[in-house]
Amino acid sequence: MRTVTTRNVKGGEHPTPAAISWEYLGTCKANAQVQHTTDCDTLACSNMNETASLFDLRNLNDDSHHSSNGTQENRRWASPTCLTNGNVPKQRCAANARERDRTHSVNSAFTTLRTLIPTEPADRKLSKIETLRLATSYIAHLATLLVAGADLQEQPCLRHQFSFADESTPKRVCTFCLSGGKKSIRIRHVTWGIALQYIFALLILRWSIGKAIFVCLGSKINDFFAFTDYGSRLVFGYLATGKFFNGTAYVTHLVAGNSTIGNDVTAVNMIMPVQMAIFAFKILPVICFFSFCISVLYYYGIVQWLVIQVGWLLHKTIGTTAAESMNAAANIFIGQTEAPLIIKPYLPKMTKSELHAIMTGGFATIAGAVMAAYISFGINASHLLSASVMSAPAALAYSKLFYPETEVSVTNFTNIKIEKSKERNALEAASVGVTASVALMANIAANLIAFTAFIYFADGVVIWFGSQVGWNFLSLTYIMSKIFMPLAFLMGVQWDECEAVGELIGMKTIVNEFLAYERLSEIKHTLSPRTEAIATYALCGFSNFASIGIQLACLGAMAPEKIKDLAQVAVRAMISGSAACFLTACIAGALMTDDNLPARL
Repeated sequence: MRTVTTRNVKGGEHPTPAAISWEYLGTCKANAQVQHTTDCDTLACSNMNETASLFDLRNLNDDSHHSSNGTQENRRWASPTCLTNGNVPKQRCAANARERDRTHSVNSAFTTLRTLIPTEPADRKLSKIETLRLATSYIAHLATLLVAGADLQEQPCLRHQFSFADESTPKRVCTFCLSGGKKSIRIRHVTWGIALQYIFALLILRWSIGKAIFVCLGSKINDFFAFTDYGSRLVFGYLATGKFFNGTAYVTHLVAGNSTIGNDVTAVNMIMPVQMAIFAFKILPVICFFSFCISVLYYYGIVQWLVIQVGWLLHKTIGTTAAESMNAAANIFIGQTEAPLIIKPYLPKMTKSELHAIMTGGFATIAGAVMAAYISFGINASHLLSASVMSAPAALAYSKLFYPETEVSVTNFTNIKIEKSKERNALEAASVGVTASVALMANIAANLIAFTAFIYFADGVVIWFGSQVGWNFLSLTYIMSKIFMPLAFLMGVQWDECEAVGELIGMKTIVNEFLAYERLSEIKHTLSPRTEAIATYALCGFSNFASIGIQLACLGAMAPEKIKDLAQVAVRAMISGSAACFLTACIAGALMTDDNLPARL
């Protein structure tokens, strides 16, 4: 039987009267010393009288070091009703003793718990970085609530955007339900990733200086990539610009029966017609020019320096490992196949969660080279640039929510190093970059040909089946638009435009974002400026089924021993990257004002 004790400073631990009584009662019944239970109860009560007398004497003899609270408690235990009143029934005496025993057990448990849990403040003080991180997190969440409240006050039309908590609440709930290790999720990774995304959004979309900076950057990027036309026009002529050379055209007339031209040349002033620029000669050369510039910047270490600084910020705030943070930072500037090269030596040592984060970062962002191509489509450059910045922390947050870390990482900023460029000079680096871009341009062109043909084939098949059953409205684009309409509405798109945006999201997920942006450039004049901007953010990522094969091939070549782990987390990472893109679009749609929207010509 468990004996409940009271602690005495001088006398040590002593059993309570109730404990002694019930122990005696159990022994009495076990040994069958009496024939009836009432006799045992009588012996128990008499034993409690004797024990109470002992407790009274012991408490009176305690010295001044004895706790007054403990003395009063022992005296209370030593003076039960059944001990002072001999007329109390034996059953009531036993019930009172049992109740006192139970109450004292609870008191003793809380006393023990108080000794185990420290109540004094910790000796270790928070570092300046930890204090800044906590303060920034609180400020970010407070700013989010204040901005949301102000928007709802001034613009009631935005209420449906905030009614779903910026789409993040239902999406995070779904992601949590699909998580691979719910018990291992670290709140810091998720909350800080989303908070940092909000901070970037506020700086870009609401801060006047931040808006001016990104608008200026977008304008300068447009002007910078426009210089590509000079090189492509030199090689391809009017095929790159879509315009014939205007001016004087010399038309020769051959005289019948005379092989000499002589004076039969007539000068005619004429303007040739204008046609659309050919995609292969207008858009793809931009990738070549951008690869040239990135290779030179990489040779001088500028790209590496930017990656380290942004990676350090993500590491200190979100709490992800050095390799994960640096890869996410690299994805802002370069693509899903180039970013892992920065941390290539550490890929074989990475955990499954880290590999999942690497793939998610690639799916949630786009490469700078293809960004240049999208800008050539007429997509707003500042929106593309801000989407890449905002999606980097969101990718880490959703990655850790979808596949939390359960192992110990071996990478940190003290032992991780970025390899320098192997080229001997800047000209060699530029030449290598241009050569590498040829394969990328060929890959894009080939994929566009194949996937576009397949989409039209699949659309024709669906239309044929629909016509057989009398559903003439049925098509592949119709199905995709209906599936993703609710998602577009959650991102803040007006309901009458959700079908068009849903079609773009479906095209981006099933095929690729290149075709989706090309389609957006065709229909953007039928959409409102806000819807166009939200669609730009939502499509800004490589999260599609074709990219799964690209990442498996790329990362598998860098770390062949991890190909099995990569294949296991690939689909999960693509879904996580898509969620990060959609959350970026939702936040942008909620915080965007009319000043952020491009003017329509």
